[in-house]
Amino acid sequence: MKKRNWGLFLAVGALLSSKGVAWATPPTQPDSPDWFTEAERDSLLMLLQQFKVSNEDYFRNVLYSWTTPAQVRKIEKGKKTLIKGRGPQEVSFYEKSLSSKRFRNHPLAKVLKEKQFFKKRFAWPHAWPICHGEKDYGHQLLKITLKDEALICRINPFYPGLTQIIDQKGTVIPMDSLEAIKDRIAAVYYINDKYTTKRMVRTNFSMHNKYHYKDYIHQEEQFYREYVIVNENMIASTEYEYDAIIEKIEKELEFLKLVQKCKLRAQDISRTYFSESSTYAIWGEDRLKMSQGHGMLEFWYFYALAFPDAKYDLGPLQTQELINTLKAKLDKLKEIAADGP
Repeated sequence: MKKRNWGLFLAVGALLSSKGVAWATPPTQPDSPDWFTEAERDSLLMLLQQFKVSNEDYFRNVLYSWTTPAQVRKIEKGKKTLIKGRGPQEVSFYEKSLSSKRFRNHPLAKVLKEKQFFKKRFAWPHAWPICHGEKDYGHQLLKITLKDEALICRINPFYPGLTQIIDQKGTVIPMDSLEAIKDRIAAVYYINDKYTTKRMVRTNFSMHNKYHYKDYIHQEEQFYREYVIVNENMIASTEYEYDAIIEKIEKELEFLKLVQKCKLRAQDISRTYFSESSTYAIWGEDRLKMSQGHGMLEFWYFYALAFPDAKYDLGPLQTQELINTLKAKLDKLKEIAADGP
């Protein structure tokens, strides 16, 4: 077989490139399913900016929460929007953090453990980032609007010094005013932004109890964000009117289809944008300054998420599964709306 001179090929290729010769590539047809336009990417960037929540820009007076038909019926009958906490076997990380060694002595932790903040509802500013979590909380969506005078707290249990309370204008409320303003606290923006490692110790004994050894087990906890609505008196309205909710979900489905069409490429969202050395900054405004134009759409997508885990990765299969989950909830909601009250 005749031996090819690869060095000659490379030299000719380099010469042609230096002369500005463009290599021919197969054209992408406009009717191809993979085709997207610059206008579509611009539209996607604008939507991602609307979905963004950061550690400095987190006050939202409208929040959404998935729930069950049974809960909606109770609200229709005049029951409260907030519900009792989970049982002792299912305590949330938020509830655990109020009693954690690092945070339990903080004045805000003590206030939030008072009886008036016992009932709660977990929420987010949009429906799609919380439709695909570890549990299915229901296919009916509540739109919860807070009162104008409401306050929202920021809690990161790993960094108690960064605890903050703000009003809807973004004004920070001094912590020494806590007792005077605690009745205005409406919700908590809760951040669990660190891979925490529990060292669980399991002790094993021999048959005759003559010796024992310790087996160290490392268990990672998920990191995520959520809004915890904690004060019924600071809720202006709770809406579940089908037409408006259906329209909201349909718009979010169109957004997800645009995400899929534009083929964003961050496969492992959590580990791509998360590092132990910059834990609190991960959802900080400073990180967004790294984003320039269209090159970092994946970065903006990360700032829209509540649960940056594998279910929300930007692979085609994961995005399609997310679309399917949201569409299934929408279809059930349409069935209920069609049946009438």
